[in-house]
Amino acid sequence: MKNQKAREKIQQALYDLIESGNQLSDIKVTTLCQKAGINRSTFYDNYLDIYDLADRLKVYLVDSYLTFLKNDQEKKYLVIITTYVAISRNLSLILLV
Repeated sequence: MKNQKAREKIQQALYDLIESGNQLSDIKVTTLCQKAGINRSTFYDNYLDIYDLADRLKVYLVDSYLTFLKNDQEKKYLVIITTYVAISRNLSLILLV
């Protein structure tokens, strides 16, 4: 559970840095860790480097999107739209880097 929380903080920090205009190649692990409020060792316990993080996020977001598309007939319309917008925003942010 603790590891999952750390990964969520790392991922959110990456989204925030990219959304604020940073290029992936310019983001340093130290900067990301400061933004996430975690130690560098915690980052390296989960990822090899920034590019490993970005690659794993791409896979996760694409898988989430495909799962969402498969299950959308079981959800209410508003939930579908809200989820689609959230997933698409994160997917577009990470795919553009």
